[in-house]
Amino acid sequence: MSEQDQEIKEFTENMELHGQETNAITIKSLWQTIHNLMGVSDGDPTVLSGKAINEHDLDEMKKTSGTAFLRSHSSRMILCYLFSDFKKAQLHADACKALVDSPIIGIDFVTNLLFEVLTMLANLGTSGKQKKTLDYVKKRIERVKYWAQQSPYNFLGSLYILDAELAVATGDHAEAFSKYVCAISLSKDSGSMLRTALANERAGKYFFERGQKKESKRFIDEAVAVYEKWGASAKAKHLRDELRFVKFT
Repeated sequence: MSEQDQEIKEFTENMELHGQETNAITIKSLWQTIHNLMGVSDGDPTVLSGKAINEHDLDEMKKTSGTAFLRSHSSRMILCYLFSDFKKAQLHADACKALVDSPIIGIDFVTNLLFEVLTMLANLGTSGKQKKTLDYVKKRIERVKYWAQQSPYNFLGSLYILDAELAVATGDHAEAFSKYVCAISLSKDSGSMLRTALANERAGKYFFERGQKKESKRFIDEAVAVYEKWGASAKAKHLRDELRFVKFT
């Protein structure tokens, strides 16, 4: 067990001793999410199960804390999206909608919105309800915009990622390019390695689909480098493997 794991184990045990079981299990859920991104899980990186938390813990969580269980769906949505299981990500997104619809705003509120919208856009072509989905997505993005106005440093990067993805979905390619560039710059300036890597990844995949392979390689290489620097080696490997048949020229 690493030093960080030991510290979190002791911290959560102390929380449980002082009657903070819900907060403790939420922390375990988040820590297992980090483990999965690092490649320390029981196998499938989209399944929240490993050293920090397991399926039995999730069953108990469902019985004892609805909020913590909703947050576990949020973590699983993020993992499924990052590891490209978009259909399963949508199931978890649907399950944790109450988190972003709640009047009580948590610190991870905008992150939930970010990945919920990304998941919906990833499934747009198979949803059969494109117009309805796009209308819903635009309303969600307006909520992110509000928080970006309140705290630009923290949330503008997320807003521009979503603006870029919406522009792609609606065929506004000039807008998509400028939004991706802004998303990368703003995310980097804010110090968010996840958003920086994600913005580069989405830009790289966008350019590849447009046939701009040299541009694509530049962004994908940067995404892999940032994921690895962040410690998300399993995600970095997944991205490399996902594009292993791509011949960049």
